[in-house]
Amino acid sequence: MEFCSQKFELVQLSAYVRRDKAVIDSLVAQHKRAMNSLMQMSVSREEVEAKRAEAERSYLRIQGLLDKLQEYIGRIEKTAADHLQYCFKLKNDIGRHIGIHFMATLITRG
Repeated sequence: MEFCSQKFELVQLSAYVRRDKAVIDSLVAQHKRAMNSLMQMSVSREEVEAKRAEAERSYLRIQGLLDKLQEYIGRIEKTAADHLQYCFKLKNDIGRHIGIHFMATLITRG
């Protein structure tokens, strides 16, 4: 019974993924050309190791730069949060002083 359900799912899948034969043939030919070009390159082991080492150095350099950038972003966020806190405190202090002086003005007039 399980085999029948798997076969039914496979039939549904093949009907869903049906492509034109010419499209499939062109994809196969394209992949064959890519494989042949890779085989014709005949790169030596030393060249591969050198490119790998260069890529690793580049990766480590970029990773270091990203770490520094993350640190700078953290500093900027902390500075912005501190500045925002200072602005709120300053706004409250100014509001309090304006209120005190306004009340003093009303009392002296009254």
